Amino acid sequence: MSIRCPCGTALVLEGGAVSLFPDTSCAACNAVIWSSEDGLVRTRTLVKAWKELQSEDFILGIVFSAVAVECELGRVFTKWKNIDSGLTTKCPGVSNRNEWIGALSTCGILQRLDRVSDFLTGQSFDAFLAGQSGLAQSMHERHPKSVAVKSLRAFFHQNLFRKRDQIIHCGRIELASGDAEEAFKSALTLFQIISEMDFTRRHRIEENLRNPNTADAKASGNI
Repeated sequence: MSIRCPCGTALVLEGGAVSLFPDTSCAACNAVIWSSEDGLVRTRTLVKAWKELQSEDFILGIVFSAVAVECELGRVFTKWKNIDSGLTTKCPGVSNRNEWIGALSTCGILQRLDRVSDFLTGQSFDAFLAGQSGLAQSMHERHPKSVAVKSLRAFFHQNLFRKRDQIIHCGRIELASGDAEEAFKSALTLFQIISEMDFTRRHRIEENLRNPNTADAKASGNI
């Protein structure tokens, strides 16, 4: 799985036979990129999905893969909401955090992908990927069937979230190892995409802080 360090360095996490990914730090800035013991729900759930696949419980592997992505969407969304709110208030309250969580939980996954992407990048999910040629290329290499689809957002819905919904809401249990592997692979790709969105948001804020006059001009529509 590729992931972006806050410093901008792109790293590839290589899976192992004993653990999903080894604990990894950025070679450029020494920041921790991945730690299986970081206590985050997204990490624990993704590792759980991997373990279920290793034990050939494909149904739970698919369910946990989808949940891990939803946890990561919520984590990044509320993180930046908290940062934005901190610019105007000293400490956002519980009511603020509940409001942010509710903004995501009340919409379906397709809308959620767009909402998080728009908040972090100013673009819809598909539009963001269309403008990231390197990211799109690596994704197409990992998912060859995605080359022919019009909407990558719909592609991930079909290969991950729809399968999860069929299991939970329709009791579908005949899904095989290929379905589970594609679902887990889709989850890893979505983690990479969310990481790039997170970096885009950070980079934009840093640029605005370095060039406040340019940021004000863009906001007023003069650029």
